[in-house]
Amino acid sequence: MHAPGVVISIPVRNEAELLPRLIDALAGQDICPSVFAVLFLFDSCHDESVSVASAAQETCGFRMMQAHLPDGPPNAGGARRAACRHALQSVPEAQFLLTTDADTAPSPDWIRRNLAALEETDVVAGRICRENAADLPLRCRQETYLERLHGLRRFLDPVAHDPYPSHPSLGGASLAFRRKTYEALGGFPAISTGEDTALVAEARLQGWRVRHDRSVHVLTSARTLGRAQAGLSCELAAFPATAEAILVPDPDAAVIHYQWHNWLRRQVMGVGPLTLPAEFNLAISPARLSELRKAAPNSDAFVEAVIFETYKLPELSLDRAEQRLAQLEAALLPKAEAA
Repeated sequence: MHAPGVVISIPVRNEAELLPRLIDALAGQDICPSVFAVLFLFDSCHDESVSVASAAQETCGFRMMQAHLPDGPPNAGGARRAACRHALQSVPEAQFLLTTDADTAPSPDWIRRNLAALEETDVVAGRICRENAADLPLRCRQETYLERLHGLRRFLDPVAHDPYPSHPSLGGASLAFRRKTYEALGGFPAISTGEDTALVAEARLQGWRVRHDRSVHVLTSARTLGRAQAGLSCELAAFPATAEAILVPDPDAAVIHYQWHNWLRRQVMGVGPLTLPAEFNLAISPARLSELRKAAPNSDAFVEAVIFETYKLPELSLDRAEQRLAQLEAALLPKAEAA
């Protein structure tokens, strides 16, 4: 049997009900099971999660490993960090690290498409879809708006390693790394929530290539009583009841930023002072731009550092923003794309 080149880390906290679906999804991957190994990190489980995994271990077809954390309060970042550490230690020959959630079902081509993307990039964020999404139509509208806005971003500010239309998801339900990239980043931060967003942001600031790949997708639970503090389930439970109460980024302000980001990418290889065009009246000085450019390891990292410091957009109600975004798409995108 070949040594696994891929290891998948999955933190588990009381997921006996949904864990069989995940195991079936991993067993149904369209690549040879000897290519990958899976490590489940059981975090303070008091249900039958361990028994469910153990019962499937001999018949699942792939190498399954287990690790355990002692009882303690929920800490999503700490659990995912520990899961990845155990996974990489258990499979030292693995060159790629993938992670997902125990309440999630990856598509049959999930591993294969992640590996294909990692041939050209360093980090891959998969597209995360919620099951029974139609039960929260306003949330669907918000997600659709953010996807369209992100598509406009990648059209106005193209990035070779993250081609248009891309997508805005970057959750731990589908992240993939080159091993050397993950280790250079120092792993997920051990914070109670948002460890996925924080690590991807750090990857950008260090100049690693991050792709939001639409061909990589998973289906995740839409429950409103979850395991992580302030996680997706909390967001869904507290979601506003009217479109007027849902605030999203102002698309006009976003377009100005996207055009500025593109200007920066085109100018970054120069050696002289960066003088901002008048139309980009944003709160950063030429001196600060020069400082960031000097400190950045490469041009992508420089642009991401500027974005990190300046990308603060005013908000509009979802109703108004949708109407304005449609007008901008019609004006800026090719007709076939805008339609």
